[in-house]
Amino acid sequence: MLTALQIRKLTRGFNLFDLDQNGVMDRHDCEMVIQATTKAMGYAPGSPEYTAYHDEYMAGWNALVALGDSDGDQKLTLAENLVAYDKLMAQPEQFNALILGFVKTAI
Repeated sequence: MLTALQIRKLTRGFNLFDLDQNGVMDRHDCEMVIQATTKAMGYAPGSPEYTAYHDEYMAGWNALVALGDSDGDQKLTLAENLVAYDKLMAQPEQFNALILGFVKTAI
């Protein structure tokens, strides 16, 4: 069960990553984050670094969708995102693999 602090932090993160502010996170939001981040890191589209970052980020997205997308639309509402993270945090090995994989790719 998520704590009040976790809910606040995850809600803030959701609002930051819902780039088009349409109330859902989807693949389009992820692609925009990837484009902005890889550009800032100096990774050219198609480069090995870009591809690794893209693949790791999208693996994280796909894991969240698998855990939280209750209606099968490949999008996450805030409520679905919270469910996904609640399930993910209940599985420390999966959580660590997902988060540490993403962090390793970003640095």
